[in-house]
Amino acid sequence: MTDKPTSPPRGGLFEKLYKEALKLLKKGQLEDANAVADSALQLKSEHSGLLELKGIVSLKLHGPDSARCFFERALELVPGKVTSLVNLGVVAWESKDLDQAAIYFEKALKHEPAHGRASLNLANTYYELGKYDASKEILWKLIRSGSDSRNSRLRLAALHEELGEHSAALKLYDECITIQPDHRRSRFHRSLSLLRLGDYRYGFREYEWRFIVYPKVFHGIVGWEIPLWQGEDLKGKSILLTQEQGFGDVIQMLRYVPNIVRLGANVHIRCAPRLVELVRNMDGVESVENFRRDASAGEQSFDYQIPFMSLPYRLGTTIDTIPNNIPYLYAPPNETRRWNKQIDRNSLNVGIVWSGNPERVHNNLRSCMLRDFAPVFNVPGVRFYSLQKNPARDEIHDLDAGIELLDPMVDIKSFAQSAGLLANLDLVITVDTVIAHLAGAMEVPVWTVLDTSHCWRWTLDREHTPWYPRMRLFRQS
Repeated sequence: MTDKPTSPPRGGLFEKLYKEALKLLKKGQLEDANAVADSALQLKSEHSGLLELKGIVSLKLHGPDSARCFFERALELVPGKVTSLVNLGVVAWESKDLDQAAIYFEKALKHEPAHGRASLNLANTYYELGKYDASKEILWKLIRSGSDSRNSRLRLAALHEELGEHSAALKLYDECITIQPDHRRSRFHRSLSLLRLGDYRYGFREYEWRFIVYPKVFHGIVGWEIPLWQGEDLKGKSILLTQEQGFGDVIQMLRYVPNIVRLGANVHIRCAPRLVELVRNMDGVESVENFRRDASAGEQSFDYQIPFMSLPYRLGTTIDTIPNNIPYLYAPPNETRRWNKQIDRNSLNVGIVWSGNPERVHNNLRSCMLRDFAPVFNVPGVRFYSLQKNPARDEIHDLDAGIELLDPMVDIKSFAQSAGLLANLDLVITVDTVIAHLAGAMEVPVWTVLDTSHCWRWTLDREHTPWYPRMRLFRQS
């Protein structure tokens, strides 16, 4: 996103140091590049290109506040310098000051209207500011000019998805792949678009690109010696199903365990600690392990492994063949009895969740505030239970006097305990988070509230989902 500094002048030690700093920066050796740049600055402190280099290194090493002064000084030395304006825009972007970022990118384009990086950065900034038409105009201009057309198509496709124009987004992803068939990001985002449109046969196949695009995020198979199951005969074989993504993803895909068991496999599962007790309660599972422990000693004991989110692809799932063996998760009997004693059977008992994990990308889009539920609390004959975890629980203290919302989550440490509470509720109302999946998998009636740019798994326009028969979807307009 930053712009490269200008080439160094010829001659002398300064040129040698500057070239070396540029070389180290390109190699990603930031600490070394920083040290060499400092040595060059001692020889010539008023060189705009060197100041920009120093700014880029500082931005990567220490963040926007440390980089700003170098770009500002470079701009003072060469007023109107486009690369300095672009880099100051990036600093403002990284500082979450999108309005200021737009100003810098706009100034850069006044000096050089065809500057590709400034144009794409401005389009991205307008996108984040909600100025969709302005962002579209810039992106189409870039596409028509052939300047950075693939990245422009990717951003334009994301914009179409934000606006609910999913067929237009898919067409752009197809164009990106035509330009470069092995472009990783295009293939991955195309998979999400296909899944959102309900094309599971091809969507899940393309979704396998996630391991190449985001190896540090989708880590289910990284670094393991166990062969990846690709459809081989499983009769008498052992297979390890591994968690690669969030809690909800695992719960959604646990429905495939009976399918794997019917293929004759001995099924073993490795998942997050909070899921272990719940998963151990499933039929047909030989063992369940905490994926945080050092399990390297036991890796060779399995014939195959497969990440949970690859199961729909390997088993040939279409939107019409999703396993519907609901319920497939059950609360441990002791947890069900525990909460049964605390539930008022003279009321309709409803659990609510209003916020997802704040560490997840775009959590602000899928979540709301507790006060948004205020009209619901006025319904007579209903007793409400908070099922909310994370800091959003603090909003309970801000409720108006007279609103009763019980908060049992202080006593809940695992999903097995959560399941015990859910088993005693009449209804769950939740945003798109793990509780939606847990309630759905247990066949507890659940109303799931979706934002306009919701996850692919909820497809489009449906009031009900084939993943969970007793779930009703409420879509943001």
